[in-house]
Amino acid sequence: MSTHYNAFISYKHADLDNKVAALIEKDLERYHIPKKLQKKTGYKKIERIFRDTDELPITSDLSSTIEEALANSEYLIVLCSTNTHLSTWVEREIEIFLRNHTRDQIFTVIADGEPHDVMPKVLQTREVIRTTTDGEMETVIEDVEPLACDYRLSRKEVKSTEVPRLVSAMIGCNYNELMDRQRQYKMKRLTAAAAAVMMLSLGFGGYMLYSNQRINENYRQALINQSRYLAKESASLLNDEQRIPALQLALAALPSEDYPDRPVIPEAVSALCDASVAYLPRTSSNILSGWVYNMPDTVEKFVVDPDGTSLVAIDFNDNVRVWNKDDHKLVYEFASNDYETEIDDFIYLADNTLLLRGSHYLRCINSKTGEELWYNDSITDELLTSRIVVIDDEHFIIQDYNHTIYKISTLTGQVEKNYEIIVDEEKQENVLLTGPVISPSKERIAFLAKLGEEEKRVIVIWNYEGGDFSVFDMTEIDKFDEDDYLNNLYWVDDEHLCVSCDKYDDSVSNQRFLNMYTYATNSTTLYCINATDMSLLWKNEFEYSDLVIDDGFVKVPYCHGVAYYEGNICEIMDIDTGEILFSHNVNEPFVCMRGSDTYPYGITANGGMTDVSATKGNDVVTVMNYFTDNIRLAAFNRGAYTCQYNSSEIVYYDVSVYDDNWLRYEDAPVTTGTHKDFLYDDKILSLVKENGIHLMVYDPNSKKLINDIDVNDDEEKYYNIEILGTKGDYAYVGSWIDKTYNVYTVNVYTGEATGNTLISGGQAYSAPLVSYSDGKLAVYYINSGDKVHIYDIAKDEVIGEYPFVEEGSLIHSTKNLLKYDAENGYVYVGGTKDHLINLETSEAKEVSLPDNWDVTDGIVFDFKNNRVMTTDEDTVLVRDLDGNTVFMIDGIKVKFFEPFVYDPTGNVEDAYLLLALSDGRLNRYSYADGSYIGYNDIYEVSMYSGDKQKASWYVDSENSSLYVTTKNLTDIIDTSEWINIRTIPYSIGYHEGSDSFVVYSKSEEWDMSLGCFKRYTLEELIERGRKMLDGIEMSEDFKATYGIG
Repeated sequence: MSTHYNAFISYKHADLDNKVAALIEKDLERYHIPKKLQKKTGYKKIERIFRDTDELPITSDLSSTIEEALANSEYLIVLCSTNTHLSTWVEREIEIFLRNHTRDQIFTVIADGEPHDVMPKVLQTREVIRTTTDGEMETVIEDVEPLACDYRLSRKEVKSTEVPRLVSAMIGCNYNELMDRQRQYKMKRLTAAAAAVMMLSLGFGGYMLYSNQRINENYRQALINQSRYLAKESASLLNDEQRIPALQLALAALPSEDYPDRPVIPEAVSALCDASVAYLPRTSSNILSGWVYNMPDTVEKFVVDPDGTSLVAIDFNDNVRVWNKDDHKLVYEFASNDYETEIDDFIYLADNTLLLRGSHYLRCINSKTGEELWYNDSITDELLTSRIVVIDDEHFIIQDYNHTIYKISTLTGQVEKNYEIIVDEEKQENVLLTGPVISPSKERIAFLAKLGEEEKRVIVIWNYEGGDFSVFDMTEIDKFDEDDYLNNLYWVDDEHLCVSCDKYDDSVSNQRFLNMYTYATNSTTLYCINATDMSLLWKNEFEYSDLVIDDGFVKVPYCHGVAYYEGNICEIMDIDTGEILFSHNVNEPFVCMRGSDTYPYGITANGGMTDVSATKGNDVVTVMNYFTDNIRLAAFNRGAYTCQYNSSEIVYYDVSVYDDNWLRYEDAPVTTGTHKDFLYDDKILSLVKENGIHLMVYDPNSKKLINDIDVNDDEEKYYNIEILGTKGDYAYVGSWIDKTYNVYTVNVYTGEATGNTLISGGQAYSAPLVSYSDGKLAVYYINSGDKVHIYDIAKDEVIGEYPFVEEGSLIHSTKNLLKYDAENGYVYVGGTKDHLINLETSEAKEVSLPDNWDVTDGIVFDFKNNRVMTTDEDTVLVRDLDGNTVFMIDGIKVKFFEPFVYDPTGNVEDAYLLLALSDGRLNRYSYADGSYIGYNDIYEVSMYSGDKQKASWYVDSENSSLYVTTKNLTDIIDTSEWINIRTIPYSIGYHEGSDSFVVYSKSEEWDMSLGCFKRYTLEELIERGRKMLDGIEMSEDFKATYGIG
């Protein structure tokens, strides 16, 4: 009687393989199948695994015992390692097993090496019978991935994740269901043990309850660790421009239907914000990855529809795919291993009309829908070439290898006319015509050819309507070696035809082989021909010193020029004379280049986009790194497309990748000029320099413009005008113009304004120091003596004068500073020496400064803790209001914004002093003693000399968040873990009343104006991410890669 086996382990008898095979046998036979799954599957346990421990001699056949075991095993487990290919028996065992079983009953276990390298080739492909478009049955080979378990992992990971993967397949249940039952089984065992122990002792029962809590906490911590891992991998994928996979991992790191109790961690929220471009306004610099198009194998070529609505690609296995770019849906797919049916090339004949060329046939499809428009395999008995020229929307021509040219209807695919061009008059025969390009007027087509025994290089210009042609003999103007190669025919216009000639020299060529690069100076000769009289206009020598990925000409109408790029160099030449107008070295290879209304722009191999500006000089080029690196293919068309070396992915970049939930304020004007913005509790004030100087007033609660108030017609006075503050319906504006300081009270609703003069007849270079608080001003003016005046704006009168002594600092410095707090009655005067004035007692104290103090450039009052903070260029000094030093932070070395006290509990021992640094750090110090605690990343900003710039801070205790606005950036900081959730560009801050971030963005017409993003809840963020995925599910392989159950 034959013995039944649950599985047969096939492996090479080597040390590692023997060890892993024994582990597999032990793991499977000792695995506990949960009770409910025992009933459901009929398996109580995996009882018998066949593992032959003896190595068969190489000359023998498989023993009858082994053949019988293979026949009577439910499954075959193939152990794959770097030793597997050395075994002559593994593939024989697979072959015998498949006589009585299906491929689905074969599993693989990876012991070492990479799966693709160590798996037997017979398991990586299979034959599939399918119906062709003609309704015929055909057999094709397609790639498959058998179920694989990874025994390269630690034993703990193998037993917890990989063994269940094998078991679930063997007993016929879902992997997730087995894992869930396994967890339930463990919990039940623990619960049962706890119950038993409770019967013995309540005290010991309390201990077991604690153990259960610890187990639950350990499970919770495991989920947190997994979420951190997924969030980190999401960020890594997004850094590699893989937005969709990054979005999937970010969502998997947050609570879901499968894991509703998964803890929310800030890293996952940050990953989701980044991947879903939450809070990102629309700007012209938003060049970000928007989608990834995948091919089965390494991409060989791709082309974008002229109108940018579809994309076609072919890989090195001749698989062709076409996507509708509007919704990213795959609309057409073709795969063939048959030479007669495979697609060799493609070209767009018109918008949404794609021609696919085989060796003997042409197929035309609608590239938006995938619908076949026509098919023709009877054009010629000869092979068809890739030399296709689109004449107009209704016709194109194609050449075969017998050099016959066919004019074909784009609408029907029928041949309308044949052409035989007898260029070689000596032989009276047609010749091979290459590199065809059609003139801008669509009247003539230029070809390259070689004539006669000497293979003279010539250019043929053919009038295809009239049938006549002209020949330009290149050998009459230059000498060519046998390996010299004419290339890149290009019509600049109907009169100018350019061509390049690669001067081939194998000894000095730039080359790349694996990780080795060879660089040398190479030369290409450029020619420009008058296509009317067939004369040479000019000839240039073009040199470059990097790898050549792409090369060619691009028209530059802006300067009556033509550009040529190759390797690391681009030169722009005058069309008529060949004079070099611009020469640019980008120090890396160009991958593609496209013309524009001004100068051309290109993509480089390391992910840069080049931009030329005539104002910067004729050898200056700007390179912005927008894309991923190691690029081999690239194209521009309603965005940019790139493909890396050895990649099966095409990454699409769009300038319109932004958060479409931005809401423009009602009646908000287009903003193109300079503006300074101030966010208050119930209004936003913006001082704008555009066609004069205006005060724009917005209501952030109703989200609309309240008023546009003219301030001054002279834009040159813009920097002499400042917004002081608001109170009720009024805004207060100060101006220092013509040695006079005026204060204006402006009704923000009516626009009515009244002005009062505080200082007249002053010194032009010496503006007063002014600080606003609650409808009053503290004013210090160097010509008025060493005193501070308190001015009530509404009353238009000075209500107090407070003298102080500041010997040695009466000479005005733009770094001197004044800080006034009306409610608490203090003024701080900062300069080379500082003074603190108590307005209630009129007492003015000189504040001692460290010996190395430069000049006070920042002042912050903290009356809650009876303190004042002052700063110079690299020091923060914290004192009490009596002038006693509490602590000092020095040696900061980088520019920073005025400090902020984060006090979540009201206890100074728990409070932090926060410093936003210009290098992209938010430093935390103990507010009790100034000791350094740590930092988190914020966005790096540029700061210049002058007064300490103020940051605005908002503490959102309910959401454990801090919103920090530095210049035109707002960082959302999670204060539980001090992690930056998101940086919002072009933001002027957070508004509590409307629970929104006030942000400048561009509309669909690319006009910049003011609006806002409503703050997202976690649920809204998750819904946004799911909406962007639009139903795209993670593949099982993707889940397995990242351990997602």
